Amino acid sequence: MSKPGKVLKGLCKKLGIRLTVKRGKKRVYKSVKVLKAQCKRKQKKKKKRKVKRKRRRKFGSIFVGDSRMLSSQNKKQLFHDMTKEEQISFTELSKLFKKLITDHDPSNCEKLDDIIRRMEIINPILVPDEFYKYNNHYCSQMFVPGF
Repeated sequence: MSKPGKVLKGLCKKLGIRLTVKRGKKRVYKSVKVLKAQCKRKQKKKKKRKVKRKRRRKFGSIFVGDSRMLSSQNKKQLFHDMTKEEQISFTELSKLFKKLITDHDPSNCEKLDDIIRRMEIINPILVPDEFYKYNNHYCSQMFVPGF
């Protein structure tokens, strides 16, 4: 048999259909008619099997220790599991952070970093994501590009 055309060859490869058969000790191409018929049947099967899948997130995926995965109930439980001293210092640091942000003073950038570090020492899961966002936004404004 003669070789099948380029398009038919590509389609067969995509569908997983072999182009040749063994006849004795030799490999011989299948006829174009046979290949087209096999491709047609295979495409019908593939259409039936097609299952819609939800898109997966390619970026911004959540890791296990991320606070966004915890429900508010779990966060409250984690907070109550801490000692009284840890609870008090955590709330004080949180209030101080909020106060420093309202001041809009560029020299507060290092203080904000320090507060976040101290909160992470107490319990890294309970540090609000907004704190990281504010800190990144606040400190990035402090540095002027081009210097």
